Amino acid sequence: MNRLTLLTLPDMEANVTVGYHSHQRWTEDEDGTVLSTEFTAISRDMADTITRRFEAYTDAPVFGLGRDGWTYSTMLPRDMLTPQGLERMEEISLDPIGEEHWFSVLLLTVDPTHYAMLAERAGVPLGSNILVNHVRTNTLDGRRWEFEPLRFSGQTLELSSRFEDGLRKLPLHGVLGIGDVPNEIMHEGTHDVTIIVPDEPPAVTRYLWFVSAEDPASFSDYAFDLIGEIDFGEGGSWHVFNSQQEQEMIRSLITLVTTFVWGFVALLTLIYLTNIISTIAANVQSRAKEFAVLQSIGMTHGGLNRMLNLESVLSSVKALCIGLPIGIFGAYVVYLAIARAAEFNFGLPWVPISLSILAVLTLTWIVIRYAAKQLRKRNIVDTIRGEYGM
Repeated sequence: MNRLTLLTLPDMEANVTVGYHSHQRWTEDEDGTVLSTEFTAISRDMADTITRRFEAYTDAPVFGLGRDGWTYSTMLPRDMLTPQGLERMEEISLDPIGEEHWFSVLLLTVDPTHYAMLAERAGVPLGSNILVNHVRTNTLDGRRWEFEPLRFSGQTLELSSRFEDGLRKLPLHGVLGIGDVPNEIMHEGTHDVTIIVPDEPPAVTRYLWFVSAEDPASFSDYAFDLIGEIDFGEGGSWHVFNSQQEQEMIRSLITLVTTFVWGFVALLTLIYLTNIISTIAANVQSRAKEFAVLQSIGMTHGGLNRMLNLESVLSSVKALCIGLPIGIFGAYVVYLAIARAAEFNFGLPWVPISLSILAVLTLTWIVIRYAAKQLRKRNIVDTIRGEYGM
């Protein structure tokens, strides 16, 4: 459920989003014929200046993310695609793709602080181009799907654009896969080929600032005032979105559902624990005469304890050999039910499995030892005679 929530709405600490979106500008010749489409871009210096102003107000890091409005494309060979990437392209084209295929390319720019963090995460020096190898999308049947589309091997891509003559060579120095890509980037969305570039792209037509403000309402007012102070030129529009209320509603819903689920699990666990304890204790008590006979022919308390310890281990292992496969199968059935709404890889719940193994071994050992301790208080002869109700 948590994984599905993250696919639908990435978890971010930011509670205010400030965005700039440039307008298109058409140029015409003397006859009135449209020659090209240009964008009123925001400069890197201007974006960094606003980032620093926001950070100074909030006294916290601000994630700045810009995207290039120019349309790039590149030709990629079939063997550079992962099976998921190949499946996605064939789903889009509704036909098997050939040995090479055209892909759209999205160039991103990130504020200097977070770019340095991402470069370190990707294991590359500053000034490197970083491939964002993580895609979240919807399949044709409506499922949410996340996957890594490309096989990274330090390739150099040749980008083409209708706004530029010739090919632009762009080497890939590092890669960020699933689990490495910040939620801010996933919130903005990625293409099959998304690259974080250190230099300013030709035309940053959309820039977002993700801000974690202690007082979102006060910061929103400050952001509006700042926008009014700075001259951005013509052709751009702004928005300030306070997402605190929406986030609080989603967190409350998740908390409510999680509380119900864990409460139900706790209730079932208590019922099963009661049954297990009573069953094991009754089993040991019913064998009191057998234990008394063994002690009468020379078995010591230490020997009896060792025998019971071995029994507890054997019975626990037997129960785990039966229960764990059934539990894993049940988890997979739940995964298949969720996979109707979202497609992601199944992972074994190693932490619950480990806790279950530890709990079964510990509980069985404690209950058997406690029951055996009660037997030592009885007289051997009376137990053999059956004077304890056996």
